[in-house]
Amino acid sequence: MAISRDGQRLYAALEGATVAEAGTTTRHIYEFDIRDERLTGRTWTYNTEAAGYMIADMDVLDDHTVVVIERDAGLGVTATFRNVYAFRLDQHPDEPVDKRLLVDLAHIADPDLVSLPPLHAGDVGLGDPFSVVCESVEALHVLRHGQLMIGCDNNFPNTGRNPGRADDNEIIVVDLDGPHRRLD
Repeated sequence: MAISRDGQRLYAALEGATVAEAGTTTRHIYEFDIRDERLTGRTWTYNTEAAGYMIADMDVLDDHTVVVIERDAGLGVTATFRNVYAFRLDQHPDEPVDKRLLVDLAHIADPDLVSLPPLHAGDVGLGDPFSVVCESVEALHVLRHGQLMIGCDNNFPNTGRNPGRADDNEIIVVDLDGPHRRLD
């Protein structure tokens, strides 16, 4: 769920497909008017890259743009798809949103190796590129100056970062003006 910059609207996404759309890539996002305490009737159709992928979290980038974490259900070395996309709210409601890749969280450039050294022997996904390998990358917050804060909760006792240890909670900041930036 995300809240508009003016605090007047909520955007709520279904993580997965509805029962009627099971096995499809179709996800729905709904707009809720906070003042009137009702759905506005504005909805968006968001197609994930694969049927098993989910919308993990959203935030607003500006008055017209929403950013979304879309991810697989992998963990550790099987966490291979976790992207942050942006889409505009002014798109035609009868067509799936046209999303644009902002960050591939499985391949974040880390040329300065700020993710090293590992905290524990056996940690995976560190170095260049850095990978968000926790199963539950499900927190997204737009920071000022073109940065995103991404959070992973540990879903104790998941073992994504290290196959021999329960995950810590992780929070990373990604600079959208950095070398990983994708605007295709």
